[in-house]
Amino acid sequence: MSRAASWFLLVVWSAWLFALQGLVASTPELADWTPELGVVLLLALDPRLDRSDALLALLIVSAGAIAFSSDPPLAILAGYGAVVFVARSLRSIVEIDQPIARALLAGVSAAVLVSYFDLSRSALLASEGLGPVAGGIGGARVFHAALGTALVTLVAAPLVLRLPGMGPLRGGRR
Repeated sequence: MSRAASWFLLVVWSAWLFALQGLVASTPELADWTPELGVVLLLALDPRLDRSDALLALLIVSAGAIAFSSDPPLAILAGYGAVVFVARSLRSIVEIDQPIARALLAGVSAAVLVSYFDLSRSALLASEGLGPVAGGIGGARVFHAALGTALVTLVAAPLVLRLPGMGPLRGGRR
């Protein structure tokens, strides 16, 4: 399979994952526990990508998130960009492709992202005179999302690399 086809399939997988994330978030019982699947996808792929491929993966995953999210697009791009930056910075210090390290990084990243997205959504709503985000910012929801993301990362990150089309993208650390 060509690398171009692999990148196209990453677009497809991103869209499916964010659609699934939206479906879980729309269920009242599971909404607080919704994992940040973009973090899972980026942290599964990042240790195996060179710099230019990591940037392309960031843009693809961010575009998938933007398509299914009510959060401001620039906030999504900046948030996922920060995840990639931190992961790339840490990978020279910590083996983030090890399950526990990757899950911890995913959980912390999700906590920061959920808080950041809530803050950016609240600022956007306030600028339009619509009031704050329902439920406030932070609290148990952030903890639940972080824990959910960490647990999903433990199970799903190795499976992400086995998705059809991901083979040419996971060529090993460069």
